[in-house]
Amino acid sequence: MRMLRQFLALWVPEQSDALPRVSRDAPANEQLLARWTREGTEPQPPEPAERVRQVFRALGFEATPDVLALYGAIGGMLQPCNALWRLWPLEEVMAQPPSEHGVEFSDYMWSCWNYRVRPVSDEHSAVYIDYYDGKPHVLVAASLDEFLERYLADADALLDG
Repeated sequence: MRMLRQFLALWVPEQSDALPRVSRDAPANEQLLARWTREGTEPQPPEPAERVRQVFRALGFEATPDVLALYGAIGGMLQPCNALWRLWPLEEVMAQPPSEHGVEFSDYMWSCWNYRVRPVSDEHSAVYIDYYDGKPHVLVAASLDEFLERYLADADALLDG
């Protein structure tokens, strides 16, 4: 997988250093927005919290503050980032069938497998991977914040399953 990303990086190089950069101490959402902007991923505009709540409620779950913060900073992506992960716009989230296993919100390598968020408290949603192999979903991160921090630290290790 790393070889594929290295190859793709030759065709999709990072953009100019004049584009946004943020401190590694900045919140994960800000770091992601700057990173994806530099990559040319074209993150979508932020979503209002009420819209995020409506979509998640329609799918049977409450949007936790970490989900609201993510979509309040980045409204999704139309194409994957250089690590081949994609945060879905709310329209795509809404198009998924409701599931007791959580809300599908992102994919890896154009849906080779998808990720779901499911509230585990009033404050956080855990992230699970769905390989579509008939087996139970696998816990990837105890919170969305942990998932994003691990992505920032080493996307390959996180996403390669």
